[in-house]
Amino acid sequence: VSAILAEGVPAASHFSCIGATRARVREQLATLKAMGVKRLVALRGDLPS
Repeated sequence: VSAILAEGVPAASHFSCIGATRARVREQLATLKAMGVKRLVALRGDLPS
């Protein structure tokens, strides 16, 4: 995503939340925000087998 954003192209980051703690989700969102990501495709996802 950072390479796409660096080219000036709007990008949406895929964000899977399954199995993550609230703290981890917040940490990942803060990282994406710091990278300049403004769009997310947020999915709960399926539990790993």
